[in-house]
Amino acid sequence: MKVTYLLLFLICINHSFGQSLQEQELALLKNIKRADYWFQKIHENSKVNAFDSLDKENNSFKKKLLKLTQSNPLSIDYPFSKLEGVTIVTSPDKKFRIYSWDLQTGGSMHFYDNIFQYKDKNKVFADSPRYVHEEGETGAWIFEVFEVNINGKNAYMAVYNIIESGRISYQKIKAFNIENQQLNPKFQLFKTGSGTLNEIDYEFDFISVADRPERPVKLIRYSPATKILKIPVVSETGKVTRKFIYYQFTGRYFEYKYTK
Repeated sequence: MKVTYLLLFLICINHSFGQSLQEQELALLKNIKRADYWFQKIHENSKVNAFDSLDKENNSFKKKLLKLTQSNPLSIDYPFSKLEGVTIVTSPDKKFRIYSWDLQTGGSMHFYDNIFQYKDKNKVFADSPRYVHEEGETGAWIFEVFEVNINGKNAYMAVYNIIESGRISYQKIKAFNIENQQLNPKFQLFKTGSGTLNEIDYEFDFISVADRPERPVKLIRYSPATKILKIPVVSETGKVTRKFIYYQFTGRYFEYKYTK
């Protein structure tokens, strides 16, 4: 009898959280719609100064989403499928998630914001850390997350895309791990002849890959089966070549093997 009551209690809690998530998702969607409205106003009439209104909606959206992801542990598994324009990537183990969205305040240079959410010891945490903007004030469109197991614990690799202009883009793969309920953005996962690294990056001419259909272009490749990471070789002029730099996971690091 006690088991039955417990199950009913848990079902009610989950249902309550589900309703709350759906309602809060709709509230977030309103911010997105209003931000889109002000963005259109800016481009329809150059005399209209709607940037303050756009910033207000962006700030309101971030504040609501951050509060939701910090306070509701079920949010890390919720799809948020109605949030148009928000890229959500989740690690295969469902313990690390990143939200990315375009602030629509730039021109050919795009400005993004992010929220990082993670789970450790049955607790869920979320933050919008400063290291998102380490490469400048543009932020990043983070569109893939991979994972690899090291001595029974997973480390994560997030793929960033930064649009600096109509031609110049920048991508990197950055490592994270979770230690004592803290997200560590400086985890050393890559190894070359000169030492260990937290991230691998490159700048490229977007025109050289503009014919590819996907956005952002997926230039970094990773195979969970072989645990081989491939980073594209970019020429001095910024052209993405057909060659790759190969890194093989050896149990602790992805170590440089060869280029071909």
